[in-house]
Amino acid sequence: NILMASLAPLGLLVVVGAWLHYLSLIPKEAVPEHPHGHKLTMGLGSGIAIVGAPTLGIPGMILAASAVGFALFFIYLLREGPLPDGAPSFEVGGPIPDFTVRDGHGKAFTKADLDSQRILLKFFRGHW
Repeated sequence: NILMASLAPLGLLVVVGAWLHYLSLIPKEAVPEHPHGHKLTMGLGSGIAIVGAPTLGIPGMILAASAVGFALFFIYLLREGPLPDGAPSFEVGGPIPDFTVRDGHGKAFTKADLDSQRILLKFFRGHW
């Protein structure tokens, strides 16, 4: 049946489309706080892919597994937590707040080590 055979690729297309739509909202700063619609769409797309997978055999199973994998990865990323809202407590070109951190060798590094130097600080969000 042609309709059943088209379900696996259609389901993957729905999941990828939901991903792309969500990603297109990021530069516009229009990402919903609770993207239930995106999660629902990805769940439905995964379900459609799973229903159609048996008619295509191994390729159908690969398409369905990809759809489910993309949907689960999306949900995992959402669980990592949002970035904090609010204005930064400093301005570009302004004074650096006092800080002390340890480098990779355990040696203390302070703001005073940077006095009278032009610097660029990069901050990375992580769990390490």
